Amino acid sequence: MCQDKLRRSVCSQRSGIGPLRVQTVLTWSLFVGRVHGVRGLYLGLRSKLTQMILTAALMFVCYEKISDLVFTVMLLEPSNAHAHAHKTL
Repeated sequence: MCQDKLRRSVCSQRSGIGPLRVQTVLTWSLFVGRVHGVRGLYLGLRSKLTQMILTAALMFVCYEKISDLVFTVMLLEPSNAHAHAHKTL
């Protein structure tokens, strides 16, 4: 949540909307802690974890599909098939 607040404040400062203040993660963490309590520091964690888990699952599926394709292609190469035929005779 603090990083999101910092990004928004930097964007508003660049566009001239808000006052130019130096804000750090520590100052935002203290502010959120005072306003929302310790629980407020973890407000955006659920959506970020969901995003990370879905991204990891998609990457894993893609990796498995690509590795299956590569191994299938490697086994069907003529040089491998020819060498395999000689071993069985």
